[in-house]
Amino acid sequence: MPLTGSQVVTSADVDSDVAAIRAVCPRLRIGDVRQFSYANLLYERLRSPMSHEYRTGAHTVPHKMTDLVDVPVSYFNWIFEPGTVEKPPSRKGLPIRHIHFHVEWLASITRQVGKAADATKHPLPQPARWWIHRRRKKSKT
Repeated sequence: MPLTGSQVVTSADVDSDVAAIRAVCPRLRIGDVRQFSYANLLYERLRSPMSHEYRTGAHTVPHKMTDLVDVPVSYFNWIFEPGTVEKPPSRKGLPIRHIHFHVEWLASITRQVGKAADATKHPLPQPARWWIHRRRKKSKT
């Protein structure tokens, strides 16, 4: 999707799951794709900054760009980064999309996690490696 300065963009317009991304670009490592997953973005750009800095993090905004209720995220287009007067040189003057996680979606995730936690009878062991850090196994040849 070409970048425009005025189009309201939601998750349905630009976001894909890992399998779809890998089908288009199979050389991408799963860890690289997962770095930009909602789970990781939620942690890096929302949960952690809200916990430690009392604000949303880099490239996030606290308000949504659409009244649609069936989308998990929408994107807020900035021509300039807030607080600056110059366009970032790496973007060549194109807008920068900041993500907003819709509260309705976050609430539904919270309810789902709560139900799953209630259904768990035993404490789960700590994983040896977290999902985002998974690396491909080397084939034995």
